[in-house]
Amino acid sequence: MNRDQSKTEWWDGVLDVNEVTPSDARAKISDFAYRGDWPSLFKVLDSMENYEPFANVNSTRSGGKSHFTPLHQAAWSGHAHGIHGLINRGAWRSVRDADGNRPVDVYTMQGHTTYTTSLEPKPVHRLGETIVESLQLRLNFLLDAELLRWRKSPLRHPQVEVLTEIESGELWFGVPGKYGGYRLTLDGSALHVDSSSRMGGSELYRVTSDSIEFLGHEGY
Repeated sequence: MNRDQSKTEWWDGVLDVNEVTPSDARAKISDFAYRGDWPSLFKVLDSMENYEPFANVNSTRSGGKSHFTPLHQAAWSGHAHGIHGLINRGAWRSVRDADGNRPVDVYTMQGHTTYTTSLEPKPVHRLGETIVESLQLRLNFLLDAELLRWRKSPLRHPQVEVLTEIESGELWFGVPGKYGGYRLTLDGSALHVDSSSRMGGSELYRVTSDSIEFLGHEGY
């Protein structure tokens, strides 16, 4: 089952387990990936009729510290069936764990070599490394400033690198307490950020490698 490009993908940035609705599917995904039980994991993923924001092929363990996705787990073990089965189901190859490692980094650190090419990120939107890093720094700055209005506890910010391998170039970042979130959309080498809330409309920003531009309000 390949990634459904018609669905907007979600970034799970919630770190506090008390802010996440318990999900049996998410727990199974994490447990099966940790144990390397790929047939059982694929059965769970393939049986899900609807896209679940926090229980899918890119889920991390709720409340976990490593932020390993199933592909990180497969890369750790070097298991071919796990690696290719997850990639075929839309696993992000560029997502980084809590230590800043992508699945391919975990794979090579474990001394594996056979499937390095399979795990290397395959960006749809090609941005230079310097641009990605600059966009990430400015996005983090913007989100940190924005979120001061809505919450005190930290969140795990979306990774620009992940956006480059999503065909639509779009991610939704839902924020507890905001009654909304952030829609991030790549536009060439720029990033559009729509900060929306049911409490009152949207605030629009354009982030480039050297600036953050406020574009205005909608729906107020």
